[in-house]
Amino acid sequence: FELYEGETFAIVGESGCGKSVTSQSIMRLLPKFSATITDGAIRFKGKDLRHLSEKEMRKIRGAEISMIFQDPMTALNPTLTVGDQLTEALLEHRPVSKTDARKAVISMLELVGIPNPQERLRQYPHQFSGGMRQRI
Repeated sequence: FELYEGETFAIVGESGCGKSVTSQSIMRLLPKFSATITDGAIRFKGKDLRHLSEKEMRKIRGAEISMIFQDPMTALNPTLTVGDQLTEALLEHRPVSKTDARKAVISMLELVGIPNPQERLRQYPHQFSGGMRQRI
């Protein structure tokens, strides 16, 4: 498939038909030992993603290409606080200080209706409801 600037593309289908595997393949999130792309290209802004280093891919993932995982129970790392995870994403992809990243995370949590965001930053995913985890 091809997707051009300004277009929206949806992958839909039955459970188990390969939607997630396709998306994870594009983003190179599948383990190399179990998944190999043998033909074709994955072009983004003129570059074939298959040939980029892991460091180059980390700059693109989350900043230019994102994936929202359906299951809120597995999308967040249970061993890290919600604040650490959200702040890390901003620090990885934007030129901001830790203080500014934390302020931005608090604003985002407020925007999606998470009560007491300053306090909630120190909490772990299991301390949030399923709906809150989806919003996070």
